[in-house]
Amino acid sequence: SALTGNLPEFLVRNNYVQRSVTLFMAIKVILVETGTVMGVNMRGIAFIYVATAVVAAILITGYVTFVERELWKRTALLVIAMLLLPPLSTEYKLIHLLIPLFLFVNSTEQSRADAIYALLFGLLLIPKDYYLFPKSISDSGVPDISIAIFLNPAIMLLMSSLIIAGGLRRWRQARRQRHPYPLPVEQSLASN
Repeated sequence: SALTGNLPEFLVRNNYVQRSVTLFMAIKVILVETGTVMGVNMRGIAFIYVATAVVAAILITGYVTFVERELWKRTALLVIAMLLLPPLSTEYKLIHLLIPLFLFVNSTEQSRADAIYALLFGLLLIPKDYYLFPKSISDSGVPDISIAIFLNPAIMLLMSSLIIAGGLRRWRQARRQRHPYPLPVEQSLASN
């Protein structure tokens, strides 16, 4: 297929897992650890994943372009999409989060959620190899896939959700102030 034809073979092979921060590898580790990976068509899952990732990237780009106004949040959403959406994105790429972190620290705008954002940035930038999955063998030939393969995507999804929910709430409030809802037909007729 056009969407998965150029994917490296190691992404669609059932027995291959690599240390990553993407949703795709988190899904693959679940399949490996539950023992269901051998009965799954990874090329089909990769096709569905890539198609879904393209749609998500378009939606995020639209949100960043038309709704979000704070630079650090726009940058954070784009960096998180860059990390989460490709089929493979290794852990060292989390260093790209330093760009939105720098913008966040230097932002003049403040919100009630700033402490939560600071905590999430901190959690993303610390090592999280607390538990290794025994059935998931990486490209190094040893079981060195850790709980970080789930924690990093979960933290990035939480941060993205908080940013988007807050941005949509502010966008709706601003829209209501510019265009208040019209009165019901009966009330507008009675006032004439």
